[in-house]
Amino acid sequence: RQLSRQLSAAVALRILLLLVLAGMLRGVTAGAHQLLPILERNWLVAALQAAVGLIALPVFAYMVRDCVKRRATQAATGILYFASVFAYISELCALYLLAEIL
Repeated sequence: RQLSRQLSAAVALRILLLLVLAGMLRGVTAGAHQLLPILERNWLVAALQAAVGLIALPVFAYMVRDCVKRRATQAATGILYFASVFAYISELCALYLLAEIL
């Protein structure tokens, strides 16, 4: 149960951090002009990072929490493994995009 709560907190913190950074980026006009062509060239990587990191991970966190409530620990463990792979893929995409920006 504790790991399920920690996963949910980490996913929520990650989404909150992304929203804060996106809000900060909106205020910087010079950086936005440089960022848009990079995102247009790498739209598939950006879309994968957003889909996996912002949509799939919260869904998996909810599924893990639901399985733990039902005491289906084997299913929760399997979903947790998939969630960790998706988090890894999302971070690889983010690192690739950061390398393209810098």
